[in-house]
Amino acid sequence: MSFSQPSTRALLSTVVCLMSACAGELQAPILTASYPAPAPEPSRAESMPTATEPASTLVIMLPGAGDRVGTYDEHGFVELMHQSGMAVDILEVDAHYGYYRSRTLLERMEQDVLAPNRGRYQEIWVVGISMGGIGALLTAWTFPEDIDGLILMAPYLGRRKTLRAIESAGGLARWQPPAEIDDEEWDVEIWRMLK
Repeated sequence: MSFSQPSTRALLSTVVCLMSACAGELQAPILTASYPAPAPEPSRAESMPTATEPASTLVIMLPGAGDRVGTYDEHGFVELMHQSGMAVDILEVDAHYGYYRSRTLLERMEQDVLAPNRGRYQEIWVVGISMGGIGALLTAWTFPEDIDGLILMAPYLGRRKTLRAIESAGGLARWQPPAEIDDEEWDVEIWRMLK
């Protein structure tokens, strides 16, 4: 996945500043929950397809605001992916708001999630819902050599003002971002990246 990187740190900083003012810097490792691809079991073989080979793909799942590690599993996403029979390992990441606020999300993703899994999989995909959609985009933008694909579910991508400007221009293809943006316009940079 290839993205130009104008100023990822500035973009992440403004995303974080946009959200409420929590105090303190969060340096703690990100908690994760791992769901390896199910191995064939005689008792489960008829009711649930299983992977016929070791997982070649890692799917990293980033939560929405207010969610926690385990939310994707509780809502059936993990089971559905494993029922598909795809050889995927799933890693739910507790990338809660504190990591965005403290501007440590990308550092923690690198150290706690990507680095330990580099070379273990042929592909790494990132799934993000709402706030996790921004996290997924920023992760792919910052580490394009590591991320092979994104699945974004209702990603929060900006303020109404920016969305109206894109709509008024006739859509993303016709919209021209301003030549200069300030730190308050983090969402303009997201849309410039998507263009």
